[in-house]
Amino acid sequence: MPANADPHALAQEAMKLERAGRLADAEAAYQRLLARWPDLPDYWYNLAIVQRRGRRFDAALASYQQALDRGIARPEEVHVNRGVIYSECLRRDDAAVTELQTALGRNPTFVPALLNLANLEESFGRRDAALALYERLLAVDPRCYEALGRYADLKSAAGPDPALVKRLRRTLERPGLAAADKATLGFALGTALDRAGAYDQAFGAYVEANRCSRASAGPGGARYDRDQHEHFIDQLIDTFDGERREA
Repeated sequence: MPANADPHALAQEAMKLERAGRLADAEAAYQRLLARWPDLPDYWYNLAIVQRRGRRFDAALASYQQALDRGIARPEEVHVNRGVIYSECLRRDDAAVTELQTALGRNPTFVPALLNLANLEESFGRRDAALALYERLLAVDPRCYEALGRYADLKSAAGPDPALVKRLRRTLERPGLAAADKATLGFALGTALDRAGAYDQAFGAYVEANRCSRASAGPGGARYDRDQHEHFIDQLIDTFDGERREA
C-alpha cells in the first residue's frame, strides 16, 4: 500500500469489488484499509456488510462490534444488524433479543428495532408482548404497514374487532399506497372480516390482496400456474405410488 494512500479512495475500490460480487476481494480490501486506519468505524460497518453477504456471520458480528467500540454514529442500527444475524442466520434468539433491546436502549423510537423485536416475540408465541410492541411502533410510525398488518392478524385472533376492520379499510383508502403494502393490509383485512363472520367481504378482500401481491412482484415475478402445479402433484404421486410404508 502506498505511503500516501487515501483510505477513502481504498474504500471506493472495496465498494467497487463488492458491487461486482467479488466479496472475498472486497473483504480483503477493507481489511488492508483497516489494518492501517483502524479507527474508522464506518468502514468496519461496511466490512461487516460484506462479511454478512458472504455468510461469514461470526466475522461480521466481530466487525460490527469494532464499529461500536470505535464510536460509530447511530449505534442502534448496528445492534439491529447484529440482532438480525443472531435471529435469522445463527438461530440464537436470546442473543438477538439482547441486541434489539440494546438498540432500543440507545433509541427507544427506532422503528427497525421495534419491528424486529415484535416479530421475535410473535414467533415465541408471546402475543401480548408482541401486540404491545406493535402498538408502540405504530404510535411512532402509523405508516409502517407491515407492523399494522401483523398487529391486525394478532388482534383478529382474539375475535371480531369492528374498530380494527374500520382502521384497515381507512388505511387502504390512502392515496399512493404501494401494491405490496396494499397486499399486506388486504390479507389482514380478509382475516379480520373472516373472524367477524363477513365471509363474502373477506373473500373479496383476499382476492384484491392477491391481485396486489401479484402486482408487487413486477413483470418478472413468479406467477401461479394451476396446470403446471397439478402436473407437478401428479408427478409426485406417480413417483411415490406404491412406496408407502406401514407405520
